[in-house]
Amino acid sequence: MRVDPSPDLAIEVDYTHSSLNRLAIYAALGMPEVWRLDEQTLTLYRLVDRDYQVQETSIALPLWHRDDLLRFLLMSQTMGETSWVKALRQWLRERLAGA
Repeated sequence: MRVDPSPDLAIEVDYTHSSLNRLAIYAALGMPEVWRLDEQTLTLYRLVDRDYQVQETSIALPLWHRDDLLRFLLMSQTMGETSWVKALRQWLRERLAGA
């Protein structure tokens, strides 16, 4: 019987209650990375030895630092979609040129 691997990333957005109790479930599934957004706080977790540790950069998207992710998530709430996409593309071009 073939078992599909777990996804590389889970994203939790908390509006009413904490998702931290779900980390044990993700760890049991072998989910390597979990992002948790709680109002204006973004926490990135990396699975290390069956437990999650807070990290500053994504392993799934290594160009992205936690602060960059949060900035663009918050910008998406106040900017029009076209302006937001243009800002995101410009940021990515700059990051890739410097890599």
